[in-house]
Amino acid sequence: MRGRGRAAALLVLAALASSCAKEGPPPVMRPREGPVALPVDEVGPRVLLAEQRDAVRRRDADGFVRSWAEDGFFLGPTAQSALEGRAAIRARLAALLGALPPVSVQVAEHGFGLTGDGRGAWAFQELTLAPREGASVTYRVSTALTRGREGWRIVAQAWTLPVPNEAALAAAERFP
Repeated sequence: MRGRGRAAALLVLAALASSCAKEGPPPVMRPREGPVALPVDEVGPRVLLAEQRDAVRRRDADGFVRSWAEDGFFLGPTAQSALEGRAAIRARLAALLGALPPVSVQVAEHGFGLTGDGRGAWAFQELTLAPREGASVTYRVSTALTRGREGWRIVAQAWTLPVPNEAALAAAERFP
């Protein structure tokens, strides 16, 4: 992702992060209830993200990065966790996932949107990773995807630790 592509992906992720700190999700991000026929354009990204969650459950780094663009960008909850490129993401995730005990992955809430031309998508998920024993951890996962000749690919993804809305809004008020 050179120049404009990286900047666009980071802009999408920044917008998603700021929308998560508002009073609840906007109406388009509300989880769907009951069986709903998805528009064809939504099926690919949703399946792709479900496969990624399954890869985390299996502790499978190859499965986790299979759907990534070659020059994708990953941002974890710390500054040191920024990674660029599928190979770098795979190497770091292999070490992290290999150190994890078996975990379940629960989706608490999610949101999804398509660009007007249907070639881009974003997704928001709140995931809880829970080992059989020990404390669980919850992440807010924001994903930017693009559809090209090879189908849907993840171009950027941020795994952040949730901050209560009140704390995020209070911190935002300190900045002009």
